[in-house]
Amino acid sequence: MAVIKAGSLDTNNPVHENIPENDQLFPVDEFADILFFSHRVEWRSKTKAELYGELTLHGITRPVIFHVNLTVVDESTKVGERSESVLARAGASIHRSDFGAEYFHS
Repeated sequence: MAVIKAGSLDTNNPVHENIPENDQLFPVDEFADILFFSHRVEWRSKTKAELYGELTLHGITRPVIFHVNLTVVDESTKVGERSESVLARAGASIHRSDFGAEYFHS
């Protein structure tokens, strides 16, 4: 499960910078949290997987698949043990309109 505070989002898009948080894009007063519950992982290789689950945005829940890539960023070996630090990146494409977010929708 992952919980994202809607008010903490940064779209990294100058067009969205002047939109108040309580506007139609992310009405944080009404929907403060974006939730993701995973229910299955399918590994495609040692470093690639698909994470299946349900995304709740604006109070609407829809299935979504995140494409996950893993990268070893630090690998150290001690006598008798091995440890790794791994960077995980996941991305998915969604349509805002599927979640009732019509703002900026064409």
